Amino acid sequence: MIYLFVDRKSQLVPKFRQYDVDGDGYITLEEASNILQSPPFSFPPSRVTLLLRNFDRDGNGRLDIEEFAGFYAEAKAT
Repeated sequence: MIYLFVDRKSQLVPKFRQYDVDGDGYITLEEASNILQSPPFSFPPSRVTLLLRNFDRDGNGRLDIEEFAGFYAEAKAT
């Protein structure tokens, strides 16, 4: 089970880096909005904010790679 998480996480690193525009190691609300308001996603800002809150486990207003993994999977599933 841990192997699957590590493998999925390593596959998301390039995607995470692509979206982490400022390269600080986090996806901010602004960066998350850019992701989900662009194709193939078309989420309204309220949905982006809700997703960010749901997956921002430490409540710092941004997503690290582990939090991003859940966020991105949910966005793709929706």
